[in-house]
Amino acid sequence: MSSTKLKTKSIKLKDPLKLNDWDIKGFIIITTSIQLAFFGSVGLDKINFQIPFLRQILGFVYLAFLPGYSLLRILRIHNLSSSESILYALGLSLFIDMLVGFLMNLIYPILGITSRPISEVPIMLTMAGVMCILNILAYIRDNDYSNIKYINVMDIINPWFLFLSLIPIMTIFGTYLVNYYNMNILLMSTIIIISLVALLIGLTDIISKKSYVYAIWNIAISLIFSITLISEYIKIYDGEGYIPRTIMRQGALIFSPNYPQFISNYFSVIGNTILVPIISYMCKLDLIWIYKVIFPFFVSMIPVGMFILIESSKILSNNRETFFSVFLYIILPSFFNLLPFLKKQTLAMFFLVLFFVTIYNKNIQESSRTKLIIIMLLSILWAHYGTATLIVGMLVFSSIIQSSIIKLFRHNTSIRSIKLMQRITILYLTLFIGWYMNVSSSSVITTIINIMYRIYITILTSFFIPEASRGFVRLTDIQNNVWYILSRSIFLMISFLVFIGYLQYLTKIFRKKAPSNADILYLSYSLYWMVVLVAAIIVPFFAVMSPSRLYIIAYLTLAPFSIIGFKTLKTNLILRVRCRDNESKAIYLMFILYLLLTTGFINEILKVNPNSLSLSQESILKFGSIEEKGRYYSMIIHPQDVQAVRWLYLKRDPNKHIYATLGYLDTAGVFMEYGGIPLNKLLTIKENTDLSKIQRNSYIFLYVMNIYGKIGVDVNQYNSALIWYDFTHTKFYQQLKLKNKIYNNMGSQIILT
Repeated sequence: MSSTKLKTKSIKLKDPLKLNDWDIKGFIIITTSIQLAFFGSVGLDKINFQIPFLRQILGFVYLAFLPGYSLLRILRIHNLSSSESILYALGLSLFIDMLVGFLMNLIYPILGITSRPISEVPIMLTMAGVMCILNILAYIRDNDYSNIKYINVMDIINPWFLFLSLIPIMTIFGTYLVNYYNMNILLMSTIIIISLVALLIGLTDIISKKSYVYAIWNIAISLIFSITLISEYIKIYDGEGYIPRTIMRQGALIFSPNYPQFISNYFSVIGNTILVPIISYMCKLDLIWIYKVIFPFFVSMIPVGMFILIESSKILSNNRETFFSVFLYIILPSFFNLLPFLKKQTLAMFFLVLFFVTIYNKNIQESSRTKLIIIMLLSILWAHYGTATLIVGMLVFSSIIQSSIIKLFRHNTSIRSIKLMQRITILYLTLFIGWYMNVSSSSVITTIINIMYRIYITILTSFFIPEASRGFVRLTDIQNNVWYILSRSIFLMISFLVFIGYLQYLTKIFRKKAPSNADILYLSYSLYWMVVLVAAIIVPFFAVMSPSRLYIIAYLTLAPFSIIGFKTLKTNLILRVRCRDNESKAIYLMFILYLLLTTGFINEILKVNPNSLSLSQESILKFGSIEEKGRYYSMIIHPQDVQAVRWLYLKRDPNKHIYATLGYLDTAGVFMEYGGIPLNKLLTIKENTDLSKIQRNSYIFLYVMNIYGKIGVDVNQYNSALIWYDFTHTKFYQQLKLKNKIYNNMGSQIILT
């Protein structure tokens, strides 16, 4: 028996996550085998012999990892950790996928190869050719390198490893029970287990420190899946359904100067226009499942990158503090309740965290690191215009701060690094202007100028209008509920700790005679994001992306300061002794309590102000306020709404107006993303609308929210807050009964005036 145990301990496997460190022969065998297996699965599909999930898994691995591992070998980047290797492989693969798709769309029609480059056959053949070229280049550049790393089988079958792996599986089955049996018991149990894991890491050493990153990933993907896998459909914003479907229908990205400005902006984002169709064709997946499963995986990798960033920057003193600063990030409602629905921003943030990781990675040679930085910044440009604009501000702002600090300390050893970042800033600014001016007829640049002008005029005429600031409205939103007040209090406490922690970090930097490059960079980047958050509150119309979206970007760098701030307060105000790691347990417990609040676990247990889409659907409809019911109806895409809007798309007269209780743009989110009807074709019904005054022979679309929920939605005059109201207490509700009902699916209705 002891002999068998010894053999098990000695069994080691090549680490598949460090494929870039394998010998070149083994590397090419693995990548080629995966390619052949993928094309074999495609062949089986063509003869109608389908093995469930085989093509989807192989296609995803092919697109998401193989090109990146090849590029790592071409750049001769080695000796990364497993987490770093998979992050870079994923990021570089997505960059290559977007680049190849863009070049296909640009070149193939010109050369007469095909007028439909964004379709199944051209994509598959081109990707196969690209992988062959990458492997040849990898062989030429890196055939003499081999430093194979191994993983011990005992690490895989370790009880804690298996226990952590169980969390996402429980979440998947838990969402199934909610969707089909309206039972939330398994999801509730998952939240308890996540809390238990955090508690064990915070108070004991039972879970190994080398498992912290894996624990972070499992918690992140579980919280995300608990939201994205709920219901048959998924909430889609900003043309992220309309644009890819349009391109797949056309077979190419065909830009027209006649598009409305907001649609022109969408066409500048090849992460959405090109990458999503490529994934759809290669993996044979509908857009809904790409957004339910694949993009959530991208989101879950952001905290992994954040963990590596904090660890590399050495801003915190140990792995436990690093774990809890990232844990704070993933329990923010903006992370798991909002970010999975923002596909463009998700992609940009993934590349942003890789940009930060690359800056602090000392295992990569400077020339290769510079190439990676440029690749990540270019990928941000292609992923999201909003985030790309913020990064322009970050690079310019931080360059000024860095130069000022260098002059202050006369720290000559940092000058070379700072000047390199300044050159990269100039390059990025040039690429930003060139890309958005040429790809979308300057629509993004025009949008930015219009926003800046609107802010300028508002400040000039009235300086500060509270209702015009989405950040101020969100900050001052008060509900008469003890658990909401507790959650808001913890949020404000965390914000205060971040501020204190930053001041402490700043003091530490200025006490040094020669601050390191890492200190200077982190100081300048985090200061920029603090300024952005303040501006979102006090500057009217600044928070175009919404405060929650800005908050989740900013906390990539700001979250660690919460730990530093807590330790500072304990040391200076309470104990006046050195704060050891085991004395930080109070903030770990506060974070766990915050998890139970932000997930809606406590609200669901007590049936008080239930708000979770995954845990509390039944409770919201029974006990929720009109605002809570309104948020439920606006975040859950109902099949009846989708069916009705698709019927309207097929049957409508294009010359007739369409009216609906839109709220902000299309709060229910079905017209453009599921029905293909652009938002500029819609007109809004407000709470005080008189139907007798709207144009005759117009369509009135009534959502499930209106029919079953008896709820309407409006927006205040500054578009900074939604207003929910009782649909049955409006003047037009009585008028609707006299109108001609032309469609009814027992949920949604369409009326012709």
